[in-house]
Amino acid sequence: MRSQLPSLYRALEKPKAANGYDAIATAAALNFLALPSPSKRQEKALTSLIAPVWSHLAAETQAYIKAEFAQRGTVPAAIRAIYETSAGGAPVTSSAESASPIADMGVLAETAVGEPRPERTARSAQEARDTLKFLVAKPERPRNAPKGKKPIVEIARSRNIDALRDFLAQELFLGQEEAARFLSSADSPLLLAALKALDLSTSDAMTILMFVDETVATSISAFTVAKNQYEQLSFEAAAARLGLAPIEGTPAARHEPLSADLPSPNRSDRPRRAFFGRRFGTANLRKASRS
Repeated sequence: MRSQLPSLYRALEKPKAANGYDAIATAAALNFLALPSPSKRQEKALTSLIAPVWSHLAAETQAYIKAEFAQRGTVPAAIRAIYETSAGGAPVTSSAESASPIADMGVLAETAVGEPRPERTARSAQEARDTLKFLVAKPERPRNAPKGKKPIVEIARSRNIDALRDFLAQELFLGQEEAARFLSSADSPLLLAALKALDLSTSDAMTILMFVDETVATSISAFTVAKNQYEQLSFEAAAARLGLAPIEGTPAARHEPLSADLPSPNRSDRPRRAFFGRRFGTANLRKASRS
């Protein structure tokens, strides 16, 4: 809401300002309400300023001041006493002429208006310290997954056979029944070919195989045989066993040769001059003609 203090102060500067008491009381009330935490001395100054002129204020001014204090939530006891006295019809003890508005408003203006204090949210000192430590602490970086771990390895570690079947069917373009056949313990070489086609490392492939085939997980000899088979199996052989078409390489784009790319002539191929200066035969002819 727009503050009325500037217009009130300009009205007080006029020598014959109408409703001078209304302007003084309104300005004093608004100035008091703008204080973040008014002191007892300031409450007393406001009371001594408003009490003498309250009965001389217009009804609209009284209603406005009451509404402003009602919005604050807590009305000083002295101001509430002024309301009750005026409502009961008792006359005001002091006269309007005995008020000293300039001095009282100076007391109200001693404290500069500042920002309202934030509400306390911490219930104890320890909670406040914990909040401060949390605010100044550096945020923890998210822990990245170890390098080399593929989604299929995480699925195998979670022991979700259905998710593992769906992953193989999606990545190798297989049907659900065919992907389920890969995961049967009776056909481990076919699963090894599928894992090799996915370009998994030996450790990742063995982790998945141990989850699917209990024999590999419990027998060291079976584990060694499966590991050797996987290491000796090539990517091309695995793709051929699964019936996957090899990816044809796209020939690299070629550009027209620029002037800088054109072959430059070899200057070493030019015939070199046998000697410099005068030719020997010409000098002999000149000597012969002179003689």
